[in-house]
Amino acid sequence: METLSLLGAALDLPARRLLTEWGTPVYVQRHDEGEWAGAGHWTERILDETYGSGFVRTLLLRLERTGAPRETVEPHAPGTLHHVYVITGKVRTGPLDEPVELAAGDFVRFPGDVPHQMNCLTERATLHMVTTLPQVRRIGPVVTKGTASEGVDERD
Repeated sequence: METLSLLGAALDLPARRLLTEWGTPVYVQRHDEGEWAGAGHWTERILDETYGSGFVRTLLLRLERTGAPRETVEPHAPGTLHHVYVITGKVRTGPLDEPVELAAGDFVRFPGDVPHQMNCLTERATLHMVTTLPQVRRIGPVVTKGTASEGVDERD
């Protein structure tokens, strides 16, 4: 596992991605198998994570109302989207400059690559949240100076 972790770090990938099965096997998580984790005014239970053409995380999120001012979530990687369905309670979520109030049964999709908020408006709220992140090529194209036949790499 340590070797896989080091290899993953060198490739800028989580080690679990190196172990991900390809294809679409059936995956079931029973109600008593998931674990809730978190701190402060929220806890989450990850339902699934998949890789391939991008990253997809599916989770349940439990929020609790606090007396604190608006909770700001820092931007995630470029291209991140949050898809939120409210199961119980009421929340205010979305980009800081365009938040929406949602109640049970409401759905919103918004960019997660900008500062955003996730605040509980009732004592408690439960959300189904899917976060998607497209696979982004991390190495840009080689740009050459002059003609292509010269093959002078701009990085030289």
